[in-house]
Amino acid sequence: NGEPVFTFRCWQSEQGLPQDRVRALAQTSDGYIWVGTDDGVARFDGARFVPFGLPEGLPSGPVRTLFGDSHGSLWVGTVGNGLMRWTAGRLTLFTMANGLPSDSIGALAEDNQGRLWVGTDAGLVLLQDGKPIKFYGAEQFQGKAITALFKDRDGNMWLGATDAGVFEFLDGKFVALEESALKELLQDPHCLLVNKSGQIWIGAGD
Repeated sequence: NGEPVFTFRCWQSEQGLPQDRVRALAQTSDGYIWVGTDDGVARFDGARFVPFGLPEGLPSGPVRTLFGDSHGSLWVGTVGNGLMRWTAGRLTLFTMANGLPSDSIGALAEDNQGRLWVGTDAGLVLLQDGKPIKFYGAEQFQGKAITALFKDRDGNMWLGATDAGVFEFLDGKFVALEESALKELLQDPHCLLVNKSGQIWIGAGD
């Protein structure tokens, strides 16, 4: 009948995962798959998991989001321990002391200018060359939890924030997605994706 055949394989702590609760996945340009759990990060080469943690300078604890950028770096968004960049074997830590609104990171994305969009539990910040930059419009999300960030095929950035809604960044400003019948749901977005046809998919509410 032409239906694809899927083969499933399950990896758990017995197979080398730091912890069974997997919260985030990412792939870096060198081909490695990275797995974020409730107790740190592991790198997968197709055969085995190598835990990353205290020896590399990565604090133990929950990881909420991972992102592989266009420069080959891995970004690790933690719960309460800030944001980390792993690049060329070096770890760099970014926290509220570096200008982040919060040390709990909810979402990560990269725009066409190579800037990293960092969604935290208390607002949005953009990093350029590892430094926060002033960004018009970000102030409206101050104190809001940024739960979703996505760059679509046209290079437009999308953002979801608790108690704020879903927004597209267009012509230098954030434009809210309006749908009166779904207003309450749109105030509680968890994740979003814009497909090849331009349709917006949103995981929201319960």
